[in-house]
Amino acid sequence: MSSEFSTLSDFSWAKVNKGSTISNQIDSRYPGSKEIWESEYPTRTDISDIDTVKEIVPIFGDSFMFCSGLPKRYDISHILRTDIPETLFINLAKGGSGNNRIITRLEQWTNDKNSEKTKTIIIGFSSMYRFDYYMDIGKPNTIGDRISIYDTTEIRGYDIMPGLHPMELINSEDETTKKRILRPLKNVWKDISEKQTSYVNTMLKHLETNIRRLDWITRSKKWNVIYIENESWGDSLHDNDKEVINKYLQEMDIPERRFKVIKMFNGKGSIVDRLSCGHYGNKTLDLLKSKIIEEYNGLE
Repeated sequence: MSSEFSTLSDFSWAKVNKGSTISNQIDSRYPGSKEIWESEYPTRTDISDIDTVKEIVPIFGDSFMFCSGLPKRYDISHILRTDIPETLFINLAKGGSGNNRIITRLEQWTNDKNSEKTKTIIIGFSSMYRFDYYMDIGKPNTIGDRISIYDTTEIRGYDIMPGLHPMELINSEDETTKKRILRPLKNVWKDISEKQTSYVNTMLKHLETNIRRLDWITRSKKWNVIYIENESWGDSLHDNDKEVINKYLQEMDIPERRFKVIKMFNGKGSIVDRLSCGHYGNKTLDLLKSKIIEEYNGLE
């Protein structure tokens, strides 16, 4: 089952990306940093020893965990590997991902042959106001005349946000495709913004459900978790709900599966620099690296 969007898949779908350009707008302070996908996994991590290394720690999340805006030499997986060379930290995050897509990638890792080398994962969640939506770009308006999602490259997945115009989601498509899909995508965007962004709906669908999925998957696999709580994570939560969620996260730290939380907040020694795009700067990632290593070593 080879599909980027299917929980039945492993990462074999990523083979088609090898050699293509990585969509990552590098900050202007790092000129000449255009990059391509170098492996058959959806990662810019050097995984040349993936078959021989004894332990693999996969990293999941959105653009903050992908380290958007920075060249790969500052990628969190790269700088972690520098300090712990015997362990392969592989960055499987993807910019723009909502929480459903983040957990889908975790599920795909469980299907991958190399996941048997995993004892610990690193994961960060995204805004709960990102809604995953999937479209057949050849026939975006039809509910009939279906094509198999496993036999086509015409399926696209978009993580829609109320404040992000659909035009910004389709920049990588050719002009003919843009003209064909922009109107239906705008209609979906409008419908989601008007009808699916109630606090109750987003809380249950995009935060609580995915925290439970994370709990159940890692408990079943007996994988430790280092959870990166980004500053914006709790901004939209009611105080009572935040208390419940934080209590649930704390209770996930059990002897059979350790669960450690690293909080990335401004003004508390966590986020000390940002890029022009708003993502973490390399100094912040160095601090995050140190915190991850401290937690990782404490799991032994």
